[in-house]
Amino acid sequence: MKPIGLIKEDGRFGNSENNEGDKPTKVRRFMSEQEYKQIRKNGLLYDPLKGSGIPTTTTRFTPKNQDVAKAKTGARSAQFQVDFDVMGIPQGPTKITKQGLPEYPIQGDLTKERIIRIRKVPRR
Repeated sequence: MKPIGLIKEDGRFGNSENNEGDKPTKVRRFMSEQEYKQIRKNGLLYDPLKGSGIPTTTTRFTPKNQDVAKAKTGARSAQFQVDFDVMGIPQGPTKITKQGLPEYPIQGDLTKERIIRIRKVPRR
């Protein structure tokens, strides 16, 4: 399966709507209701000891239900999708999920001020 978005000749992701080069300025994270409440209250803090960054994906992927979101992104829960503005936040190397979607590890805090859009993902 091909990744969503455009792939440049050197294998990096890029599309004029979402990226400047291979680093996106907007990303999407799928989460449980509990994590959603935490983000609305305090944001999501980056801990370098827990891996290469906070996993996020492209804003070009909008699933029709929670099962599709979990299958395509590998998220444990997908009750909510939250879009963030990540301009100026360091990012780790872009990875690809098993289903071909880009995964952008964000190496900085995702504060509540960076929230662009919140959507509840339908169950079925």
